[in-house]
Amino acid sequence: MPPVKKKPIHFKHHEIYTGPRSGTDIDYSHYYSSAGTNVHFLVAVFIGALVYSVISFIVHMAGAIADMGYYFMPDYFSVWSKLMMPVAGPPPIEFTYASLLFGFIAGLLFTYCFYLVRNSMPGKGIAKGLNYGMFVMLLAGLPFYMTMTLLINLPQGLMLSWLVQTFIIYELSGIAVAKLVR
Repeated sequence: MPPVKKKPIHFKHHEIYTGPRSGTDIDYSHYYSSAGTNVHFLVAVFIGALVYSVISFIVHMAGAIADMGYYFMPDYFSVWSKLMMPVAGPPPIEFTYASLLFGFIAGLLFTYCFYLVRNSMPGKGIAKGLNYGMFVMLLAGLPFYMTMTLLINLPQGLMLSWLVQTFIIYELSGIAVAKLVR
């Protein structure tokens, strides 16, 4: 096998070279070419946040219907926030507005964080989204459930239902976000 010839390294003089690192011939600008305001990225994050908030709203509404018995237990009336239940009965419309706003903010965070770690997630397409949903569940959802169990006196059945709802939201949203943000 013949010896491999090495190409000589030629450095450009710093007065001539106008790249980001003027002392070398290595141009890193292609790494940062999409930095700044990328309209497609912003639209994808916004749509991802909308999708997340819709998924979250639907799953939580279905969960609230399934768990309605827990919400009518008089022993736990003092636990609910005054925004959710100022008096015994269904939540006022302000609670729905706040839920949608908070879901949208959570969706922005969820989508943006996917953008940051998307290249680290194994799989392609739907599998990448499912892995991201599981990652967020293990990183945030499960520890939050364990902390809530220690801090708040609520029936474990209700808290387990919330954990399952959170898992469903993260998985479905992970699939949607993986399709939106590439």
